[in-house]
Amino acid sequence: MNRHCGEREPTATQIVEEIKQHLEHVISSEPKHVEAQRILGQFCLQERRFDEAIQHLSVAAETLPDVRFVLAQLYVLQGNRSLAEFQGKLVKDAYQQRLQAEPGDADAQLGLAAAELFLDRPQAAIDLLTQGLNRSSDERFRAALAHCYVTTCDRTDPADAALRLELIETAHRFDPDNWAVISRLHALAYEKDPPRRAHDRYWSRRLKTASRRVPSTSCWVRSPHEKGTCPALQSHLETAYGLHPDWPEVANNFAWLLAQSEKPDFEQAFRAANSAVERAPQNAHYRETRGQILTKMGRYQEAIADLESALAALPNSQPFTRPWLSRTRSWAIRNWRPSIGHWRS
Repeated sequence: MNRHCGEREPTATQIVEEIKQHLEHVISSEPKHVEAQRILGQFCLQERRFDEAIQHLSVAAETLPDVRFVLAQLYVLQGNRSLAEFQGKLVKDAYQQRLQAEPGDADAQLGLAAAELFLDRPQAAIDLLTQGLNRSSDERFRAALAHCYVTTCDRTDPADAALRLELIETAHRFDPDNWAVISRLHALAYEKDPPRRAHDRYWSRRLKTASRRVPSTSCWVRSPHEKGTCPALQSHLETAYGLHPDWPEVANNFAWLLAQSEKPDFEQAFRAANSAVERAPQNAHYRETRGQILTKMGRYQEAIADLESALAALPNSQPFTRPWLSRTRSWAIRNWRPSIGHWRS
């Protein structure tokens, strides 16, 4: 669109409104236009206008099974389980027909597995994905298998800790860098015995197999009761940070480990801690880590803001974001005296 000199550029909201008006115009003249219905339905979904989203997506779903899957999930959000299950079965039928026509269609196999999982048939989904993985090197099958095991773990009785640990460990073997898997392993570490002991044994086995590939982003999930800063752990966290510097918890834990090692590298620790704070400035744990590192570097005035912010938010702090460390560092914050310039002994 050409604009005269001095005329303001449209805002993002105005552009979106123009797009929606154009889509509505297309649909008014061609009600069965699949792409227009799909895109307008997605706009309605983002704006939480679910009834209108269903109206538009229902048209697109007649030819696009992926859209029908979104429709099924929308019905779940509305609490209409019967319609959700009906749509899920239609998705399943569509992908089954595609697979019958083309048995090697990986997209159809993945779609059928997703439908089976949605219909609460996790074993059927796992069987399909395992077959696909055996025939193909497509990494999507590994990610999908991990998702199946995570979903099954979430649906398992919380009292059955042994089964949940077994399921999440299996997910971990398929996709060791999957954040959903890592977060659940982390959560299991904080449960009472016997899950914690089983969790400890699992990570001991993983970290002892030094000749094998140790998952790059998962070693920080080790038991919160684990003490020390072993070289292997530091090596794995360094790899994790190198591969995923945008994950603030990995950066935070790597920073703290560097600062606590026998030969601390405060400059690198500060860079990692600063990265975590920049990505999550409201996280008090990350501010605490950066403040502690700044203090060790002698940059006391810069440390004060971080430490005071952390103390206000974490008056009874536990080292949740550094699960392998046993001591509570909020004691150090409470005993910080900027006029003295060191920790009170």
